[in-house]
Amino acid sequence: MKRLALVALAGIVLVGGGQKVLAVTINDSIDRFSGVRTISWEPIPSRAEEFVMTSSLYKGKEAKVSRLSVELLTYAHSQQYESCNHVYWLADGVPVDGISTDYSAEFASGVVIERFKLKPADGALDKLASAKKVEFKVCNTESIVSDNDLSGFKAVFAKTSD
Repeated sequence: MKRLALVALAGIVLVGGGQKVLAVTINDSIDRFSGVRTISWEPIPSRAEEFVMTSSLYKGKEAKVSRLSVELLTYAHSQQYESCNHVYWLADGVPVDGISTDYSAEFASGVVIERFKLKPADGALDKLASAKKVEFKVCNTESIVSDNDLSGFKAVFAKTSD
């Protein structure tokens, strides 16, 4: 499988009166057997109990056939969210309705990887993609989508209209 790394300059964030441009590396590859193109942003949490937001777009040979997958991902030494795994969203401080999630957990090498796959209603992801700040709450744990993860999501999401 050939891999082509694209650097997408995504967004300008104002920091202390100056401007900071975030560079996000998006993976873009085509499976030579199936012809399916995968465009993805797949960060890994840098520490236990930290959340990241991953985004992947799968396009068949026919440009009209595509599937977008967006997940929150975290890991810990024990399962944290099995019995309480609902997720609430804010885009620029405003609640975003219409995003349910499928929860799953994998056990590997002494850690538990917990995933929350987004199942958005029409227009819900547009609200996240147009926001400058995205926050979420899993059970009673509040967090913010990092600037890099939000930029990665926006870059992948933008490819859905290509």
